[in-house]
Amino acid sequence: MRLRTNVSYCEELSEKLKWMEDFVFIKLPPLVWQRIFTRGAYQATKIATGFSKINWSLASTGYHEFLDDLSFDVGWFKDLDDIYFKIWQLMTKQNMGFRDSLDGVYKSNNYPLRQPRMKYALDTDCSKMEKKFCTCTEGITGEVMDDEKAHELIAEAVKNLREKPKFYVHYIRRKIDIARDIGLIP
Repeated sequence: MRLRTNVSYCEELSEKLKWMEDFVFIKLPPLVWQRIFTRGAYQATKIATGFSKINWSLASTGYHEFLDDLSFDVGWFKDLDDIYFKIWQLMTKQNMGFRDSLDGVYKSNNYPLRQPRMKYALDTDCSKMEKKFCTCTEGITGEVMDDEKAHELIAEAVKNLREKPKFYVHYIRRKIDIARDIGLIP
């Protein structure tokens, strides 16, 4: 039962603190970041008090792991699915090649976090980015003409591009799966 409580805590923490993603890579004065960090810590502690057997130490660990996880997501995943989706749209609906589509997305200047990566690909060799794009769009067959479904498939594929570091919540989920498999919990 305690494992379920910890997973619930981690999931609720992730949901309620998503607002922090807007501040992960912004250069803020230390005092401003300290206020944001403190507000997040307060929210995490408040969430934790609603669960049995979660003490301050566990809440603090969960909060710090959440920040690490969030930083990884923002640094690696943010906007990448949208960029690949826009490229896919240009390639399929306007019959453009990958390089021209990438150039169009780059020139739109809608993705400040990804602009340097796109510029580097355009200035040197975009084959690595094209290979990742192909991996992310291979699940989109001719029957998928719905843009929303295509974007969803690309977003899911982007998440699988790189192995994400494991955190405490992943350890807990794995233990719950094992307990379920051997019949300890339903």
